[in-house]
Amino acid sequence: MEMEKAYNLIKQNTLYRKTPMINVENILNLPKFVNLNMKLENMQHTGSFKIRGVINQIAHVDKNAILNRSIVATSGGNYGKALATISKQLQLQCLIVMPNHAPKYRVETIKKLGGNVELVENNMLQKTADYHVQKDNMMFLHPYDDYNLIAGHASCGYEILEQCHNVDIIIVCCGGGGLLAGISSSVKPCLPNCKIYGVEPYGASKMFQSFRMQTPVTLENVDTIATGLAPPYAGKITYDICSRNVDAIILVSDEEIKASMAKCYETGLVVEPSGCAALAALMHGKVPGIDLKAAKENDLPVNRGGDYEEIIEDKTENLWPLSNDYIQYSPFFDASSEPRVQQALYEDGSGVKLNVVVVLTGGNISPNDLAAIVNSQREL
Repeated sequence: MEMEKAYNLIKQNTLYRKTPMINVENILNLPKFVNLNMKLENMQHTGSFKIRGVINQIAHVDKNAILNRSIVATSGGNYGKALATISKQLQLQCLIVMPNHAPKYRVETIKKLGGNVELVENNMLQKTADYHVQKDNMMFLHPYDDYNLIAGHASCGYEILEQCHNVDIIIVCCGGGGLLAGISSSVKPCLPNCKIYGVEPYGASKMFQSFRMQTPVTLENVDTIATGLAPPYAGKITYDICSRNVDAIILVSDEEIKASMAKCYETGLVVEPSGCAALAALMHGKVPGIDLKAAKENDLPVNRGGDYEEIIEDKTENLWPLSNDYIQYSPFFDASSEPRVQQALYEDGSGVKLNVVVVLTGGNISPNDLAAIVNSQREL
């Protein structure tokens, strides 16, 4: 109910956009049974999905408590942009504490939007924000571990349900897990059999490690080109929600992320490294249930739940791998409930396409950085 209220509230804000979903099954060399759609959150106001959550988060701040006070938050850039934008709309002051490795253009953009910026070491982000709360009486807003923020992000899940009926798999980039928690919270009650996967870089695998350890984990170091996916710890709230609603976390390398960026650019989409990690997982055959090699050999469609009575049982192949070095299933995951890819006559109309949605979460990247990454892929 709170998520639906948040969706209705967000839609009333002039800064909100219902982002498009496009069918792109022909841009990748995917099996015929895969119907691929991309949810273009890189076209959201401020260039990422973050504005959704911030609208609802700020709406629940006690207006009397914020009088004559500044807001302080930590961010790699996208949350900071959204918070600075909403703060300007509401005539509030905000300070964004950013890692000193944050791209310069993101720092400058936040300043142009009216936000103040303080650069610190990555492991000092939260300590610095806490210092300002205690010393300067600022109000701290969490960039991902916040119920109202997550409820706002759930609006993206509702839009996916509106734009892609009978979705089977949703693949989402995972930084702190706010968007992943939001989408899974709005989709799973409506489509309990829909598989939802979060994707992280190897160099910032905090939710992956949290699933493995079955508790929120803090990383000593992060190292990835996808700076927007590099908070040092998994939130307690996001971990709790994701561990119950998300089927697995998948890891991708920086090189795989770069390749997916170049593929997006070829199709006319500008996506930052953090925004296309989910596509990287699909492109490189890491998504459970879509074994690219096996699918190309057999052209197998998907059985959504025993619709095909004449399936040859001995040709059924289970394509749901065990947890390994790049995939970690939720502690609550039940492998016995997973569907199996089965052989059927897709060409004759007896097959059912697998509806897959990849969420491109952000497009905030400088032209120079984009050109450098795309050109590096062309040289391979």
